[in-house]
Amino acid sequence: MTSTELEGEVALLRVMTTGELRAKYLEVFGEPSPSRHRERLVRRIAWKIQALAEGDLSERARRRAEEIANDANLRIRMPAAKSTAPAIETAVTAFSLRQKRQQFPGTTCRGLEPSSPRITTVASFG
Repeated sequence: MTSTELEGEVALLRVMTTGELRAKYLEVFGEPSPSRHRERLVRRIAWKIQALAEGDLSERARRRAEEIANDANLRIRMPAAKSTAPAIETAVTAFSLRQKRQQFPGTTCRGLEPSSPRITTVASFG
């Protein structure tokens, strides 16, 4: 397959529907696609077509990539966010931002989170 044929086939992928791409994925990979994300399908199929036409990575390149991946300092979880403001102040601000109208003194309000239901009574000073 020449370079222009390869480019033409990849360009054709960009105008295919998601259903057509899933059928092409099945044809190229020999198994159904685990994804329905159109852009991911285009990229995976284009990569595979190129690898089949021009050759895949050499064994040396594969080993080096594996070494780099094993040596990488990968973070599995994001660090917990540290709050600088007191928790009650944050809750009051978030609660007041969600309110669309002014609450009158003595009004009882329920929190919006079902996991921690809280009932608040509006004080006379606001």
